[in-house]
Amino acid sequence: MRSKKGRMPVKQALMRLKNLNTLIIDH
Repeated sequence: MRSKKGRMPVKQALMRLKNLNTLIIDH
């Protein structure tokens, strides 16, 4: 998972968005 360091922020942002979505849906 340490291949593309430039793409890390994008993946993190996507994961954060997914988490937020799950939280909102779960609420």
